[in-house]
Amino acid sequence: MSITVRLWSDEELAAIKAGTADKHLTTVFMNWGTFGEREINAFPYVLRHTYYVYFKDEDEPRKFYATDDESAWWFIEQEYKIEGIESISECTTIHRDIYKPRRIS
Repeated sequence: MSITVRLWSDEELAAIKAGTADKHLTTVFMNWGTFGEREINAFPYVLRHTYYVYFKDEDEPRKFYATDDESAWWFIEQEYKIEGIESISECTTIHRDIYKPRRIS
């Protein structure tokens, strides 16, 4: 895995938050290890998709975030050796109401 040191400009953070930044830049941002207050306020939760990469020689998958499948694949190519990957999966969580109390008028 590569190590990157980067300071985010106010313009980049505003574009990430608005969803107008380059999707690869946004994917790198979402996988940042430590966030300061400026970064937390700009985090694009609505664009975040959760992925798991499974490696042939590891028991547990590694979780990462991307804006879409193409950005997920791009991120994997940048961070890992492709030949060691067994599979990549997107995790989708659905919440649904199973009970709502009725309001009595």
